[in-house]
Amino acid sequence: MKKISLAIVDDHVLYRQGLAMMIRQEPAFSLLFEASNGREFINKLDHQQPDVVILGRELPVIDGATVLKFLKSRRNAPRAILLAISEELTEVLKMIRLGAKAYLPKTAQTHEIRDAVFAVTRNGFHCTPLVSEALLYREKHLSPTNWVTDNSLTPREAEVVKLVCQECTSTEIAKKLKISPRTVENHRKKIMVKVGARNMAGVIIYAVKHGMVE
Repeated sequence: MKKISLAIVDDHVLYRQGLAMMIRQEPAFSLLFEASNGREFINKLDHQQPDVVILGRELPVIDGATVLKFLKSRRNAPRAILLAISEELTEVLKMIRLGAKAYLPKTAQTHEIRDAVFAVTRNGFHCTPLVSEALLYREKHLSPTNWVTDNSLTPREAEVVKLVCQECTSTEIAKKLKISPRTVENHRKKIMVKVGARNMAGVIIYAVKHGMVE
């Protein structure tokens, strides 16, 4: 089984060492490189390409937000898990818009970071309670609702939504529902159109708002 390659970008040496220890202790992970600031990380990407980057928000030289913008413009960029001091919902939303695939406070436990690495690798996004709260806040306070109400989900589509909320991959959903992964992907696309979501995070909001998941 191919290991998940990671990079760590943080200017605090002890914090970076703690993350490196967590990665080395997980058999499914491999540490590709470390960087102490955004510029150093971007330069190293020219030579090494990790699957996932654990990225500090507050960085010298080039900060985490600027790194996210850079990654968003890069083809096949590593998926970024952002670690930040702030738990303000507007800050979470800003980082998600910039391309963070997970947002965790710097006080997160190692098992939470480990779970985020697995989730963004499998699903492309990790929806923590903090991220869910931020996304629901956006729908309630920052933009009008855009849910489609005249195109209800079919029973099969509802099953797919519930499994997506459980962070199942398309392959896992296919096995559970005894359908092909291609059919699952088609369901995902139709679901996003029906609920007016631009990505699966929006589908999760829909599910929460409509009582499909607890």
